[in-house]
Amino acid sequence: MTAPIGSLLPWDPLELAAAAGRHLSAEAAIYFETTAVFPPTHDNESAWAQWRFAPRVARDVAEVSTAVELLGTKMGSPILLAPCAYAGHAHPEGEVAVARAAATAGSTFVVSSAAGVEPGDVARGASGPCWLQVYVSRDEQQVAPMLARAESAGFRAVVVTVDAPVASIRRSGYVPDRGYVDPMLRARPHASPLNPSVTWSTIERIAGLTSLPVLVKGVLRADDARAAIDHGA
Repeated sequence: MTAPIGSLLPWDPLELAAAAGRHLSAEAAIYFETTAVFPPTHDNESAWAQWRFAPRVARDVAEVSTAVELLGTKMGSPILLAPCAYAGHAHPEGEVAVARAAATAGSTFVVSSAAGVEPGDVARGASGPCWLQVYVSRDEQQVAPMLARAESAGFRAVVVTVDAPVASIRRSGYVPDRGYVDPMLRARPHASPLNPSVTWSTIERIAGLTSLPVLVKGVLRADDARAAIDHGA
């Protein structure tokens, strides 16, 4: 009998990271460890540690559910599986395996536009809902075709990254996966393909080009959240 996956994986994040490192190549470990900057910041973890739950008691909890519906997508809890590029370094099936894991957990997988597998293939083969994370290309002529491909592949929403005007600065020693390469990255192989001129008008234009819900990724301020909504997100 196969043991539940929860019994096979450590629950402590540091232990989980150490276990993952033992199964990754050196360059893959560097990529996943350093996130968008090096050295990585621990401010998020410190801020999260300040929150405390104050549970209410004497409530009927015989039947409870964390299920929600967000933008027409039903999921087991209000938690998304965030985009991470080059998953093929961690598993031979790459993002296809990640999509399968997300569906098993009842989550929604946000597929990175820098996936090692063509994102449309991931969405078409997934047994659960997928949203597509996108960067806005310097070549705005690529935006409409990209949105059309997302719709035809069955993505439920588009998640536009706005906090990356330049390519991320990562620790040296990492060589990217060279399987599938997004057309935007192919067009500018030796320079940052990211558009530093993205504004709220860009978001408004994207929202007008697709019937899919448009979300904005990278917002950290309430006034920016309001601006996103005001411009169609």
